[in-house]
Amino acid sequence: MCPTSGQIPRWAGVVAGLCLAVAIVIAGRLPAEGRSVGAQVTMLTQSPQELAVKPAGVRFLDARDLRPGASARTRVRVRNLKAEPLDVAVRVRSTERDLDDALHVEMRVAGRRRFTGTLRALRDWSGEFRLGALQRATVRFRVLIPTPNGRESAGRSADLDLAWRAREVRS
Repeated sequence: MCPTSGQIPRWAGVVAGLCLAVAIVIAGRLPAEGRSVGAQVTMLTQSPQELAVKPAGVRFLDARDLRPGASARTRVRVRNLKAEPLDVAVRVRSTERDLDDALHVEMRVAGRRRFTGTLRALRDWSGEFRLGALQRATVRFRVLIPTPNGRESAGRSADLDLAWRAREVRS
């Protein structure tokens, strides 16, 4: 018996569906026994009116499979748009709290450490740094999972949105 013209597309659809299902299972499978999945951390930033922050509105850090003892680095360029000095600080906004205690963040400006601590601590404002009138600075970030915190971070993720605060310097 020969297949009719309507059966061929039906069988082709069944085969394509099965191939797709197998591909999804393979792509989403769990790691081999004894191996854990690392954490995933992404960072985005927005510019307040007083500052030009680059990159702004785009993901500028995408650390996938971040494992204990490993770190990821990135930088942001900040420029004071005002004709007077500003004191600038950063904090994290995120609804996800899975990595609050496991993820450590370091922030440096001009080689000086302005923040070091857990993600939970960076939910409050960091130490301020001063930007002179129309001055630029590079802010360097490092995120890491210290070795003792490895179990708490496995398979977790955090999308971090950096909020910037700029205040006029009062004499």
